[in-house]
Amino acid sequence: MLAAMDAPSAPSSGPVAERKDGPRRRPAKVILWDLDDTLIVWDSMSKGAFDMPEGVCDELWEGWFALSKQFQEECLYGSLVKEAQSEGAVSGTEVLYSLMSAAPNGRVANAYVDIQNKFAAGAIPSSMAIKQQRLYKRLDKETGGWLSTGKETLGMCHAQEGTLNVLVTASRLQAAVGKLMLFGLNECIHADCIFSCWMRGTKKDAFRKLTAKYSSARFIAVGDGKQEKQAAEELKIPFFQIRNLADLKKARTNLDT
Repeated sequence: MLAAMDAPSAPSSGPVAERKDGPRRRPAKVILWDLDDTLIVWDSMSKGAFDMPEGVCDELWEGWFALSKQFQEECLYGSLVKEAQSEGAVSGTEVLYSLMSAAPNGRVANAYVDIQNKFAAGAIPSSMAIKQQRLYKRLDKETGGWLSTGKETLGMCHAQEGTLNVLVTASRLQAAVGKLMLFGLNECIHADCIFSCWMRGTKKDAFRKLTAKYSSARFIAVGDGKQEKQAAEELKIPFFQIRNLADLKKARTNLDT
């Protein structure tokens, strides 16, 4: 087991309203979120495509990528889960892959339970917290407040009565969970509402299954990519596209209905 961990040090947008478990079972509105370049800056940073002073984007990307890899390996059972995936121990038959997926391998099942607990607690080791805080503040400044805007928007939706935030990502599950924790977004989304279609399926498969699961809810999809846009259009789900920070700020207003 890992040593005791400190609370996350990312800047806070204020206390998140406590929620009863009911909305997760019977939500009136479900928001299907993308993660990278929607709630956080990631893909554009990795490609050096974000408008920053020369060298800054590369420096920030190298720092975030190294921290993310370290966090996955040391806190999210990186080697164990990769080994199990290669052996097919967590492949299953479900279209959606999540922390709630059945894992026949006992060690993997125990690891998933521990990851869920860490996610709920927002557990970041003190040895990584200083670097995480420094990177967060600098990236938020260089992007004009993208990170804080994303967190505030997700938190606003989380606090709305009857609204459920669901993350559907094409990233690996561990990577997505790690980024949610490092960017302080775990306060606004439940561990059982994080889904990855990296191992199998598509975002359309994910959206279709989720609309069937919450058949009485109103759905909205939010993202920057073609996958979620096409999936939403084909399933007639209203889609809010994030192309820049201005769009994310508009989303904060438009989703508050």
